[in-house]
Amino acid sequence: MKIKTTVILQVLRLLALLAFIGFSIEAGSIIISFIVSFYNPDAAKNLYKGLDLHQLKAYGEWAYYLAVIFLFSIAALKAQVWQKVMNLLSHLKMDNPFQPQMMQFLNRVSSALIAIWATGFLYNILAGFVNKRTGGELLQIIDADNFLFMAGLVFIITQVFKRGMEIQSENELTV
Repeated sequence: MKIKTTVILQVLRLLALLAFIGFSIEAGSIIISFIVSFYNPDAAKNLYKGLDLHQLKAYGEWAYYLAVIFLFSIAALKAQVWQKVMNLLSHLKMDNPFQPQMMQFLNRVSSALIAIWATGFLYNILAGFVNKRTGGELLQIIDADNFLFMAGLVFIITQVFKRGMEIQSENELTV
């Protein structure tokens, strides 16, 4: 039995929804824990999923604030990417997939992935600076390069869609 493309797209839409919810919860948990850490400094010991920034906060409040802002931004941008993917999948028309709005969706996803990479890059600069100054590992380096790679892949897919639109419009003109 063959699985139809529409069924696969529905499953992908569900997976995108689950990813969106997961990253939204992560972003919300980080920001709520950050706010709680103003009133209870021990909250910085378990910011999110065991993330301990208590020593970083003791090192310097500015570094703690920047690290949390970067981590929150990365989680929020990941949620935004999955929201855009959900929108793309819900607006995709299989009978005429090469639409200008699909290119716009793909460009937005690519831009959000580049923003995640840039935020991760800035976070890693902060982590390197703090770790060098303290002689320890107060902040873990995150692997943000994958997001630049994914942005490149989405850009290539966008170019394929662009060419598909050109071919589609040529075919409409010849008919």
